[in-house]
Amino acid sequence: MQGQVGSIWYDQKIDLNQSFDVVFDINLGCIDGNGADGIAFLSQPLSTSIGTSGGGLGYAGVTPSIAVEFDTYQNCCSNSTSNTAQDGNDPTQDHMAIMRSGSVNHLSNNNLAGPVDILQGRNAEDCTFHPVRISWNAATKKFDCYLDCVLKLTYSGDIIKDIFSGNPNVYFGFTAATGGSINVQQVCFKYISF
Repeated sequence: MQGQVGSIWYDQKIDLNQSFDVVFDINLGCIDGNGADGIAFLSQPLSTSIGTSGGGLGYAGVTPSIAVEFDTYQNCCSNSTSNTAQDGNDPTQDHMAIMRSGSVNHLSNNNLAGPVDILQGRNAEDCTFHPVRISWNAATKKFDCYLDCVLKLTYSGDIIKDIFSGNPNVYFGFTAATGGSINVQQVCFKYISF
């Protein structure tokens, strides 16, 4: 359906002073040209809330937060300083990025890593589940994202201090959204280390 937004959350907060791995399979749908919008893996300390639909991928406006977005629709470019879903400054390809503070704008300083192709040179809306691993190393302060066993994104920084104002306790989960275009978007958990 058009204009939908939803989320699923782990029901207890996790402690970012501890390292973790989250492994899951992701399916971004089967509709390419008119398919949208994508899924985000999100950590935030406040509640099991959701953000905006469409290009907001369900996490836009949720702050403080850190997100790995899997974006299958180009929302682009009328205002390069905007944080609205309509002005995400998305590249043309299906892409992924690490974002903070509920921003979907890739030209803002809230874009921590990426964007990079989800599937190098290929459409990510391929009706196929792809394995994803998200890893946080608390000792080295390194946040990594692998897709199809390939390291796609890395962010090094003190997310507890710099993003969550010293609060190490966060919820994690997934948000997803559709706008004027639709797709069936799915996540299947495989492994959680905490």
